[in-house]
Amino acid sequence: GPLTAAVEAQALAAKTSWDFINKVGMNTDEKGNKEAINVQFSYISGGKLTKLNVPLLTILPIPYIIIDSISIDFKAKITASADTSAAKTAAETKDTSKSFDASVKAGAKWGWGSASLKANTEMKAGFSSKKDSSESSNSKYAVEYTLDVSVRAGQPEMPAGMATVLNILQDSIKGANPTVRDFTIKNTGTKAAPAYEITWTVYDSRGKKAKADSLTALANGTPGNPTAPTDANNPYKLVLEGESAKGLEELTIDITGKLGEEEVSASEILALP
Repeated sequence: GPLTAAVEAQALAAKTSWDFINKVGMNTDEKGNKEAINVQFSYISGGKLTKLNVPLLTILPIPYIIIDSISIDFKAKITASADTSAAKTAAETKDTSKSFDASVKAGAKWGWGSASLKANTEMKAGFSSKKDSSESSNSKYAVEYTLDVSVRAGQPEMPAGMATVLNILQDSIKGANPTVRDFTIKNTGTKAAPAYEITWTVYDSRGKKAKADSLTALANGTPGNPTAPTDANNPYKLVLEGESAKGLEELTIDITGKLGEEEVSASEILALP
């Protein structure tokens, strides 16, 4: 019925929203892990080319549809008619004939006590009756009904969980320049001959590991000779040893370089292990 159809439509609307988020706003890798799809914008800021990564779900309207109300009106109209026709033929014939014939003959002879009396009575009656009748009836009815269904749908407030996710994605919007991070420091020497190995990783504007076209490093202001990785998945490495590694309490690493047309820079203070 209409109510069942409304419930099914609501379920279909929810599934449509989920399918939109999965197909439009998310990428799925070979392991089934999902990550938000970002849109990159380029602009000039301070005379430099800057790229901005924006999650796609934050700039597209997500199709949230909900049925606010449903009204069902049922109207029925029944029309009935009946025809009754009666044909009555009544013929009554009453024929009564009476014949009465009476004759009295009397003669008297008054003589010496002589008398004569003759009487003849005749009655004839006839009666006939005939009655014919017939009756027929015919009835019919018609039913007419209408079903009016009114459904109102609208855009509800975004679910609290999705709003939280979008707020997190909104906070992640920032200028997408190459970055240098994941610094590590390891003690590879001895007390008599201290030595440290420092590593870091370069990421491009899309957040992927990358290999810079050129890169220099300063360790506490002293130029170092970092070893570039053989591929982007491996980190850069800088070995600090000899006099430059003695008497240190902390180490400040300054990185500068180029990745394509974009600049790479970072400064990190590392506590010695």
